[in-house]
Amino acid sequence: MSYQFQIVRGDFGRIYRGVIKDQNYSDCDAVIYDWNEDDVKIVDNRICVVSYVGSNTHVEFTPTEIDFDVPPGIYYGLFKLTKEDVTERTLRFTWLVEKQEPQD
Repeated sequence: MSYQFQIVRGDFGRIYRGVIKDQNYSDCDAVIYDWNEDDVKIVDNRICVVSYVGSNTHVEFTPTEIDFDVPPGIYYGLFKLTKEDVTERTLRFTWLVEKQEPQD
């Protein structure tokens, strides 16, 4: 499954969540990677929160103030879930970074 998230350039503090339906990966660690079309990393190996809700695994990332201070456009991402340094699952996604509205 592939996700697309939308974020406004420079926005931070909101939770972005990937969901793995009907599987439990709550015993895994998760990190996030984001990069541009030139393979330049924007977010590299940042820790995410993993939880098991109902029958689904949630992987959550909360951007910081500097994470998406990038030009508007499409960026690529990956949630990587590992257990004892072995990759158990990955979730690929894209970010659509939108232009920030003009400041008054």
